[in-house]
Amino acid sequence: MKKNICTLILIIAFTQVVTAQSPWTKDKGKAYVQLGFTGLFYNLYADENGNKQDLNGNVSDVTFQAYSEYGLTNKLTASLILPFKTI
Repeated sequence: MKKNICTLILIIAFTQVVTAQSPWTKDKGKAYVQLGFTGLFYNLYADENGNKQDLNGNVSDVTFQAYSEYGLTNKLTASLILPFKTI
């Protein structure tokens, strides 16, 4: 039973790695760039009983991200991800 579970976990983990790759490569010299921003801003929180409690000021969770792909050759693409997070 343990052997079957371990085998199943390995198969699922390997499948995730294989499918996580890009389905196609960029042409040589071509690039793609994407900039992203997400933010959460709040001044209340819920305590262990679910009651809303006021914070002493505002709290923010902000993330900036740059994602890029560049075709080194017709069959090889370089990817770069640069996240910046501030809380």
